[in-house]
Amino acid sequence: MTISLKPQHLERYKQIAKLLFRYGRGDLARDAELDPAQTNGKNGSDATAITEEPQTSAPAEQLASDLEAMGPTFIKLGQFLSTRGDLLPASYLRPLARLQDQVGPFPFAVS
Repeated sequence: MTISLKPQHLERYKQIAKLLFRYGRGDLARDAELDPAQTNGKNGSDATAITEEPQTSAPAEQLASDLEAMGPTFIKLGQFLSTRGDLLPASYLRPLARLQDQVGPFPFAVS
């Protein structure tokens, strides 16, 4: 399978690869050759940065926080996943449900 990558979106691709590695789908990122270990961790925008070090919160809370940090599209993904008890363990549903109505504001330019 060939993936067409646009250079202007390279930083976003790195963020997605980090998210996949962190939450157990590193095989997808490896197959796409988007290894986050090769990134320098620097990003020009704090609004879309993934937290580099996991905080003391549970993995489910961290996933919700990471999706929120990545912006509106990923918040929507988290909202969708919060309704899918058949796809995720119950321990993930509540933290993701927070994305339904407890999301911090972000600049219009990010949307």
